[in-house]
Amino acid sequence: MAAERNALMERTYPRLKAFAQQKGYEFQVVDMRWGVRDESADDHSTLELCLKEIRACQELSTGPNFMALVGQKYGFRPLPSKIATTEFEQLLDNLTDHEERNLLEKWFVCDKNAVPSIHVLQPVSSQIPGYLSQDPGQRQHASKQWNKIFAQLQKIVRRGAKRLFGDQDGENLRKYFFSVTESEIRHGIISETSPEEHCLWISRNLRGLEDHLQDNNAQSFIDIDSSSRDIDFEAQDLLRKLKEDVVKKTLPRPNIRIFDTEWNSKGISPSAIPEHAEYINNLCKEVEYLLKDKITDFIHRKVKDEVSDPQYDEVVEHLRFCQNKCSTFHGRKEILDQCRAYLKDDRQNPLVIYGQSGCGKTSVMSMIAKEAWNISSQSNVVIRYIGTTPNSSQIRLLLRSVCEQICNIYGQNPHTIRKEIKELHEDFMSCLQLAKEEEPLFIFFDSLDQFGPEDNARQLIWFPSVLPNHVKLVVSTLPDNEYECFPILQVGKAG
Repeated sequence: MAAERNALMERTYPRLKAFAQQKGYEFQVVDMRWGVRDESADDHSTLELCLKEIRACQELSTGPNFMALVGQKYGFRPLPSKIATTEFEQLLDNLTDHEERNLLEKWFVCDKNAVPSIHVLQPVSSQIPGYLSQDPGQRQHASKQWNKIFAQLQKIVRRGAKRLFGDQDGENLRKYFFSVTESEIRHGIISETSPEEHCLWISRNLRGLEDHLQDNNAQSFIDIDSSSRDIDFEAQDLLRKLKEDVVKKTLPRPNIRIFDTEWNSKGISPSAIPEHAEYINNLCKEVEYLLKDKITDFIHRKVKDEVSDPQYDEVVEHLRFCQNKCSTFHGRKEILDQCRAYLKDDRQNPLVIYGQSGCGKTSVMSMIAKEAWNISSQSNVVIRYIGTTPNSSQIRLLLRSVCEQICNIYGQNPHTIRKEIKELHEDFMSCLQLAKEEEPLFIFFDSLDQFGPEDNARQLIWFPSVLPNHVKLVVSTLPDNEYECFPILQVGKAG
């Protein structure tokens, strides 16, 4: 996919960088196929470095963090750089050829400092010094030596792994057969917690490629067995399974783009082949569109998260409800006068408003709450319409929300509020003590009867019958015995 990578680097990524900068963000690209040093190939750390970069992208990126560019080539399949010693010894036990055993023991050396111990694949240059030579001739000769040894080692460990693990499709067996590309994709997409939000899949299919395996360039675009010059069916089967895992099981359709274009002996050559030029243009446009869409979506989410506060949202929801009720309220002067008197006097017991459903209790509660703001220039009002939001439907959630609001009002740390109902009862009483003469606290709980059975809320064990100074508590409920609240309030549980 070199032609595609080059085109994206030249055309698309600069545009995305400018797009992100306009919105106050920085767009960076880490290409797993560029910048791999010879030393990494020498000590077999290439895959480890690539996976480390993927993890960094996942941790740091605000938006999209992984895009796979996949053709018809499964790609390079490395030897495992580390094998648990117990597993390595089992591999050796499955070998009957002494030369194979010697070769394996020569290249995999036990690291006894590791706990548990492991066998580590040795750097190429430790056995073939010319591998890192500055002389091109020596390096070429060394590379040929290593390629021959690599093929032998790969054949040995794969055969041993199949004998050891059988047909099980597990991580133990996979590490002997997976390509670098598959490992990257599994870490970048399949192991990602929200791949639909962060990941893209761009796939290319070259029509007619399989009919031209003898073309010089074919081996760069599809896996070919070096001895038979036929398709490497094992590698192609692994690629097919990988595509199924990603395309059919992991990513949603909007995150996937699949392109088709005709095979040519020159490979992908947009400068010489019009169809390839059109394909590259379409790919660049689609990638730009997809990444812009993901970037924009995440910026919007980030802004929303920054301005969104669950506590704030809960308070606003109940205030809006209060305003709506007040806007349609008329009359009821006598009861409002009685309520105003309660808000201003020194009584330390709660005020209970009761009546049948539909008589206007909620509207009266709303108007009283509105009046409370006028009692003092620094009146603090907390109002909840029980059952109108998830956090007001259960006593445990309501008390926690109310306690956190009171803490915020009086400059205390809301994170100290606990979660268990007994602890919340204690925290609620402590929060009421924060009220001051110059900053009185007015609390309104509408429709106690709307509590469910959770934590025996309607038995009012949590309800204060005597209030601290500078605190007023107004509640409303249905008078029916079946709702439990009113009989308890009548006998003085709430004062």
